[in-house]
Amino acid sequence: MTRIGLGNGQVIISFPFVEPPTITCPPDISTGTEPGVDFGTVTYMVTATSPSCGIVSISCSPSGVVHNFPSLPVAEVVETMAFPQGMTVVTCTATDAAGNTSSCSFTVTVTNVFPTATPPIPNNLEARCIMVQEVYDWVVSTNRERSKVSIPDEFLPLVDEAIQSGQDISIQCIEPVVPPPFPLFHRSHTECVSDFSCRIVNVRRVQMTINQTTFLAGMVQFVFQATVLLRVFANGDFLFEFPVVVSFDDEVILCLPEPLDENNITCRITGIECTPNAHFLLGGRVELEVIICKEIQVHAEVKMEVLGKFCSPRPNNIPAPTPTPFFRCPSFVFPRQCQSIFPSQD
Repeated sequence: MTRIGLGNGQVIISFPFVEPPTITCPPDISTGTEPGVDFGTVTYMVTATSPSCGIVSISCSPSGVVHNFPSLPVAEVVETMAFPQGMTVVTCTATDAAGNTSSCSFTVTVTNVFPTATPPIPNNLEARCIMVQEVYDWVVSTNRERSKVSIPDEFLPLVDEAIQSGQDISIQCIEPVVPPPFPLFHRSHTECVSDFSCRIVNVRRVQMTINQTTFLAGMVQFVFQATVLLRVFANGDFLFEFPVVVSFDDEVILCLPEPLDENNITCRITGIECTPNAHFLLGGRVELEVIICKEIQVHAEVKMEVLGKFCSPRPNNIPAPTPTPFFRCPSFVFPRQCQSIFPSQD
């Protein structure tokens, strides 16, 4: 504010000039309606600035909502509203603390058809008939067995002597090494090794209802068996070792549609953990806890029509001796299927 003195004693008071706020609207918007709906929903943002006085409100028409602010140097609003088909002009106004205003406008155009989607990039995929293993069911679970194992009679004198002489007895359990998770599929469930095995004891059909759907499932009884090795030490010195066979029986509900049977089921042990109790029990027994991880699959070979193309071999990127000039390796050329014969066109 400035005071100017005049000769007659009058004083003129002048106010400094305050710039009006700056308001920014979005660019024009075009959208479409959903099928069966005669309006389009649009979200837009408006920003206003006034570093000298501060923004106190922003309002837009036709929404009619007034957004108030505590004199902010920068303020923004986001509005979502439904617009009728056709073109609508939206006008927004910003007001600063000194009462100055600024406005901006943009249009919203609503059509009754969404813009067409970009067509997919053409490719050379073709319908081909292949044979694959379809997995009907795949189950993983664990079994825990806690049992009391008797020390073989020939080793009992060694244990008694070590205990009577005050030696510290410790017990170690050695688990067999199970195969890795790959390959995921094993051809025969009858394959087993001396340290662990899995076999199917019984298969029967049961009527099941899950999620209000009734179907015929397979109730399959399995026996899993593993051999662990117990080692006994006295004051850290090895005394003796002996094998212990643990067995687990389990019944599992499987998706086993007819005519699939036990020949379509594979099972295997994927992990073994053995934990012995370091204290001997009466009668020279050891408490042993064994946990096994098991995997069960139901599968069958099926023929499927898929969209695909033949694979091509990669080039040999590792340096190797160059073949003689007169010799040329054959290329891989696959014959085309007789589409008019197989698969048949219904």
